[in-house]
Amino acid sequence: MTGAAVSRLFENGFEAYDRGDYSEALTLFRRAVDKGDANAVFLIGVIYFEGRGILQDCSEAAKWFHRAAEMGDVEAQLSLGFQYLRGQGVPRNNVLAHMWFDLADAHGTVEGARGRDIASLSMSRDQLAEAHRLTRDWKTSHR
Repeated sequence: MTGAAVSRLFENGFEAYDRGDYSEALTLFRRAVDKGDANAVFLIGVIYFEGRGILQDCSEAAKWFHRAAEMGDVEAQLSLGFQYLRGQGVPRNNVLAHMWFDLADAHGTVEGARGRDIASLSMSRDQLAEAHRLTRDWKTSHR
């Protein structure tokens, strides 16, 4: 499948999402992901997180957000940060929340900086050091 065809799958999925046909959107986004479209990964997570046309499943959303975040998707990094901060679909973990927010902040997002600061409020010095180490390690492994 050509790049244009994969892009069209994503576009069709986005159009289905916009008109509220979430089942069709999910099908098209999954096909786009199978063909290598990274943009669709985050939106599959959104569908699961919001329960659009399916039962809400924050754990499944976290899996898709994690996959997209690992690909460098800033929105997915923010979403994961909030999930870890609130314990939605993942165990509450301020260290991981801080790391994902910090990575999003590195892209210049105000939400990343704010989320990181909120997570920091209830973290020990050792936890902050661990979050900084995780961020450095992630950046090193994703160059």
